[in-house]
Amino acid sequence: MKFFRIIYSRCPSVELYEGIAEERNYDILNEIESLTNPRVREEENITTIIPEEDRYTGKHPALVNAPFLHHSTDKPSRFSDGSFGVFYCADSEECAIEETKYHSLKFYEATNEHSAVAQMRLLTGELDDTLLADITSAENPDLYSTIDYTASQKFGLEIKNSGGDGIKYRSVRRQNSLCYAVFKPKVIKSIKDSKFYEYIFKDGQIEVKKYKSC
Repeated sequence: MKFFRIIYSRCPSVELYEGIAEERNYDILNEIESLTNPRVREEENITTIIPEEDRYTGKHPALVNAPFLHHSTDKPSRFSDGSFGVFYCADSEECAIEETKYHSLKFYEATNEHSAVAQMRLLTGELDDTLLADITSAENPDLYSTIDYTASQKFGLEIKNSGGDGIKYRSVRRQNSLCYAVFKPKVIKSIKDSKFYEYIFKDGQIEVKKYKSC
C-alpha cells in the first residue's frame, strides 16, 4: 500500500556544520557532538532501542526510524501519549497535507505566532497495511474525536502492549481518506523523498505552496 508522510525539513537540506567547517572534518565533529547530544546517541544505539525483528531493512532508514527514536510525553498524538514513537502517514498527498496543516495550526495557536513560514518535505513509499489493526469500520466516536485523544491513546497503548504493529484508521481531517499509525519500522517496506512545500501561516490560516525544485 502506498503512503504519504509530511515532515518538517529544509530545502535544500543543509549540513549541520556547513559554512563553519570543512567537509573533511564532519566525521570528527559528529563524533564530538555525540558525546553530549542524546539524539545522536540514540541513532547510534538503534540496535538497543528497536528489536532486530522489528527493524526496517530498506534504503534511507533514518527517514523511517526518526519517530521511533525521538519521541516525548511533551508531544502526545492520537494513538500515543508520547511514551512510544509512532510513524504517522496517509493514503494520499492531499490527506497528508490536511493532517499536517491542522497540527501546524494548533502549534502556532499555542505559541501565539502571528505569522510564520515552515519548510516541509513529502515522503512516499510502501507499507504492509495487512499487519495493522483495522478500525476503519469502527463506529466508536471516542476513537475518532477531533480534539480529545484520551480514548484513542488508551486504545493505541493496548495495541502496542499486545505486540501489535499499528493501526489503520479513517482520517478525521479529510473525508474518505485513510491514515496509518505504524508502531514498528518493519511495516514500512520502502521510502523516498518526493517534493517540498512551504506552509505559510498568516491570519489564522495556512497556505500551502509547492517548490518546483530544490
